[in-house]
Amino acid sequence: MRATLRNLESGSESPVSGKCFVGRASGCNLRILEPDMSSLHAQLVWKGAYWQIQGLDYRASIFVDGRRLAAGEEAVVAEGTVLAFGVPERRFILLAT
Repeated sequence: MRATLRNLESGSESPVSGKCFVGRASGCNLRILEPDMSSLHAQLVWKGAYWQIQGLDYRASIFVDGRRLAAGEEAVVAEGTVLAFGVPERRFILLAT
């Protein structure tokens, strides 16, 4: 399954397929170079019928439609879900492609 994460502020898009890593590290599919981001902040994984997001660092702040996930919590992510990383204002929307 392929999808896109669109930055709601800038409009920039990052393709997502199968597994997407979010963070500061050079190997991340979606790189966010901000001090409040972990090197490997989160992963978004296609589970065959749905997307799932999980934090990879216990300090990682991840918001799903405005709700902050607890450390280690996973959440199902559907098309149109708004995700935020680090701070709630850094928002991305998941779009099917």
